Amino acid sequence: MLNGISFKLKDHRVDKILRKEGYQLAECEIFYSPIQSTLNYLALGFLMLLPLSIFLLIKIDMYWHYFCIYFLLGYVICGYLNNTFVLTTDKLLVINPNFPFTRIVTYELNQIEDTEIYRSLLLQGICWIFFQSGNYVTITIGGDRFRYYCGSLCVDTFDEDITEKTMDDFHYALKERNISVQFRL
Repeated sequence: MLNGISFKLKDHRVDKILRKEGYQLAECEIFYSPIQSTLNYLALGFLMLLPLSIFLLIKIDMYWHYFCIYFLLGYVICGYLNNTFVLTTDKLLVINPNFPFTRIVTYELNQIEDTEIYRSLLLQGICWIFFQSGNYVTITIGGDRFRYYCGSLCVDTFDEDITEKTMDDFHYALKERNISVQFRL
């Protein structure tokens, strides 16, 4: 019996970046935060407005530029807030494959002092209109703190996850590698 929805979305651009950097995908534990999920929700929201606009006799063609601005702003915000985490045997990689925020940051696991998995309620309050959460991971190395948002990497909801691996899985994977984790979701 099917109880929930489970998309198990992956971001193949991350796989491509890892191969280009010389990593074997079989040796990597990847925690995807795909922007595709947010873009799907944005498109679904737009499609839900179409029948409503017919009932209210609102002419969407008069307001098309507002929809374009909404989708552009949604992409920029969600593109910045979706970082994927990759664990290898000795490294933690943070990858953002979304243009114009494309970057790869690599940390040696033995240098990580502490990690914190948390949610920004302020950011979540602002970004709810773009179907984006305010989840983030803070990595502490040598007293310096680095924050990476991962809005589409959700907390485990048993049978309704959009990605194969969740924030809970990331938490346990870090603990298995003897990294101090503060999980506050």
